[in-house]
Amino acid sequence: MAIVDQIAYQDVHGIRVGRFRRKINTTCYVYAWRGNLIDAGPPNQWKFVRDFAACQHIKRVLITHHHEDHSGNASRLLNAGTPVHAPEMSVSPLRDGFPIEIYRRIVWGIPPRVTPLPFAGIPEENGLHPLLLPGHSNDMTCFLDRQNGRLFAGDLYISSRASHMRFDENAPQLLCSLDQILQSDFETVFCAHRGLVPGGKSAVQQKRDRLRSLQAKARERQRQGDTEAEITKRLLGREDLMSLMTFFHFSKRNLIRGLLLPDLKT
Repeated sequence: MAIVDQIAYQDVHGIRVGRFRRKINTTCYVYAWRGNLIDAGPPNQWKFVRDFAACQHIKRVLITHHHEDHSGNASRLLNAGTPVHAPEMSVSPLRDGFPIEIYRRIVWGIPPRVTPLPFAGIPEENGLHPLLLPGHSNDMTCFLDRQNGRLFAGDLYISSRASHMRFDENAPQLLCSLDQILQSDFETVFCAHRGLVPGGKSAVQQKRDRLRSLQAKARERQRQGDTEAEITKRLLGREDLMSLMTFFHFSKRNLIRGLLLPDLKT
């Protein structure tokens, strides 16, 4: 294991870490800006996150959501004297623990429990504004740097061509969150799994538009009498290695199932 990549964009720095990065990319980015460490990385990548945090003179850790590839080293960083802040809805799973499937334990490891501080304790001069944007998880929070038009997107974006979804993701919520963030003023996107995203806001809009298009096609097939399995195969093809390796916790059918749910009322 080693640092896979590094980012230096204006005054934002980041490292990409992870165990697998070829056929299936499970790497993650952690970013440093003005003394903030945005996400703590997977627990099995502690050595690299620790050294990066020390090099960047980190003053506080900001967690986007509770998943282990984002919160995994929060406890160790806190024990080293760095305050850890997280969304209100992240506090309980981070403090009490949360279910982690076998494949996730293999890929990212098991995070030590931690009790984070609320975002309310972040100084105003910090410059980052937390925005709750659920869908990927109920606590998914992005950080908007309004002054520089930059979005630290956590797992809101990941890809403009979504073809899989976790079993516990909420597609209607995700679509609402994408609509919401597109009303904000930003151009640059730092993704937790893709790094610096070319096109930034346009890429986020492409994701939203493609999901809406896929949703319309799926609903039309449903009206014509196709089953969920038939719709998935017709629109996205057969399940692949990713689905099999995660025991279908992360699958194409999950995405179709989610898109067939009723839209949220706004």
